[in-house]
Amino acid sequence: MPELSLNLYAIFGFVGVALYLGSYAALQLGYLNGQGGLYALLNLLAASSVLISLVQAFNLSSAVIQAFWIVISIVGLVRMYLLTRRIRFTEEEQDFIGRALPTLPKRKARKVLDAGHWIDGEAGAHLTEEGEPVDHLIYILTGTAEIISNDQVIAHCDAHSFIGELTAISGEPATATVRLKTDARYFCIGVRVLRDRLMRDVEIRTHLQAAVSRQVMHKLVRTNQALAGRGSGRV
Repeated sequence: MPELSLNLYAIFGFVGVALYLGSYAALQLGYLNGQGGLYALLNLLAASSVLISLVQAFNLSSAVIQAFWIVISIVGLVRMYLLTRRIRFTEEEQDFIGRALPTLPKRKARKVLDAGHWIDGEAGAHLTEEGEPVDHLIYILTGTAEIISNDQVIAHCDAHSFIGELTAISGEPATATVRLKTDARYFCIGVRVLRDRLMRDVEIRTHLQAAVSRQVMHKLVRTNQALAGRGSGRV
């Protein structure tokens, strides 16, 4: 029985060390956000595991460190819960986040929304100009737009589409002109804010890149259908 207990406590100790090192490595490699709930939770589990392991070979200094680590982690988790609980979204904000960034935590979603603004666009307004730098990442909530290249309409964008999703991030000039075909309501984020603030947040960057990838894939499929004569040319 003593040998079994020793092995069990040792396992808790190894698990705690693995969680400490793993969470810190993930933080340094950019896979975790130091202000995120997951990082605090992993630290809580790590400290709890190490504290349990100290039952077998008690060390006061180590026990005090783990106890304070647990308390600090719990305080951080409670703080994040209270901050998230107070976050509210308008109906159009919920629509945008729910469709474009559905798995982004509410706190980070609020950060994205606060970085941009909503615009009521009139039919005929240009959102991008072919060959010119893109100054905003745009998401069309309602309305439609047409994509123009060499003065020819080559495709259309329906509601719930990103505009300039690749060039806004890369800094390259627009590959086509995008003109509103109808009045539209859209959300836009300036490229400087996008690159200097949002894209530096690992969690937001990951979700934005995933949203862009989904959008690009969707546009490629619709474009191929249009070229094959099976689609409407809408992207």
